[in-house]
Amino acid sequence: MKNNRYFALRASLACLLAGAPVLFGAPVTTGPDVNPSAVREAAELLSDIRENAAALSKDAGALQVWSLGNALTWESHATELQIIRDDVNVMGKELAKLEEIRGSAAPWEQQAIDRTEPLLRELAANTKNAIQFVNDNRDRLYAPEYHNMVSNLFNESTKLRQSVRDFERLEKTRQHESQLEQTLGMKAGS
Repeated sequence: MKNNRYFALRASLACLLAGAPVLFGAPVTTGPDVNPSAVREAAELLSDIRENAAALSKDAGALQVWSLGNALTWESHATELQIIRDDVNVMGKELAKLEEIRGSAAPWEQQAIDRTEPLLRELAANTKNAIQFVNDNRDRLYAPEYHNMVSNLFNESTKLRQSVRDFERLEKTRQHESQLEQTLGMKAGS
C-alpha cells in the first residue's frame, strides 16, 4: 500500500459492505446502460452490506454495554473492535465492487450506493477513532467519550443497515406494483 491513509480508508470502507443473499427476485432493469448481471450482482452486494451492518450493529451494541463498566479487560474491547474493523474493511471492498459496476446497476441501486458511501466512510472513521482511544487509554474504557464512540458505531451501523433495507423494500414494492398492473392489464403507473 503506497498511500497508507488512502488505502486504509478504502480498506475500512470495504469492511462495511460484506454479503448476504438477496431477499427478492431480480430487480427491475430499465435504461440503456443497465446490465441484468450487474443488477443482480449489485443487489447481492447491497444485501451483503445490509447483513454485515446488522452484525456490526450487534457487536457495537455489546461494546456499548461493556463501556458502561470496567469489568472487562482492554484486550476484550480491542478484540471486539478488531472484529468491527474487519467487518468495515469487508464492506469497503464490497462498496468498491459496487462502485465498479455502478453505471450498469439499476437506478435504485445507484441511489443506494450513493447513500451507502458516506455512511460507511463515517463508520470507518469512527472505528479508527475508537481503536485509537483503546490503544491510548486502556485504563479509561468506562469514560463517557469512549461510550459515545461505541454508541456512534452502533447508531451508524444501524443507520447503514436501515438505509439499504429501505431501498430493497422500495424496489420489492415497485416490482409487486408492476406485477399487479400486468395482472390487471393496466398501464404502468396508471
